[in-house]
Amino acid sequence: MKRGKWFLAVVLVASAAFLFTHISITQSGNLAGKIAELFEKESKPADPLLPAGVTVKRGFEKGVGPDIGSAQMVQGEALVVHKGQSVAYKFKNGSPIFAGDMLVTKERSRLNAKMNDKSVIGLAPVSKLVIDKSVYDPKKDERSSSLSLMWGRARFIVSKLTKSK
Repeated sequence: MKRGKWFLAVVLVASAAFLFTHISITQSGNLAGKIAELFEKESKPADPLLPAGVTVKRGFEKGVGPDIGSAQMVQGEALVVHKGQSVAYKFKNGSPIFAGDMLVTKERSRLNAKMNDKSVIGLAPVSKLVIDKSVYDPKKDERSSSLSLMWGRARFIVSKLTKSK
């Protein structure tokens, strides 16, 4: 088979596969709508978001090391557990965030955190995020982060670094 005919055959097979898949999805009772419904429903974790033995303490104490960002907007009750501690503190606007922190939002609560590299992390109600690693070097215009979303929903708005590709 010549190249042109081979290409045309592949395009026809792919188009037919897409058409049959699309027809089966639309005839299966609006599968896309059902999936969207599942994402919109609020679900609750089987286990509490705070680890066993962690108590909520008044006030706020800083974590270990340099801060990597701060709470920009807190609605309701958002908590932080610093790495290696068994105490949770309530976030307030401006509270610092440190590498290793566990961020938890309760029902009807939200948290927006602005990181030192100008990126923003937004946590929806009933969410748990652990900042495993966050390194930002403004002189070299380099960053490296590792985050673990343990439960819930999060939005990340990442600022572009000027010198990086």
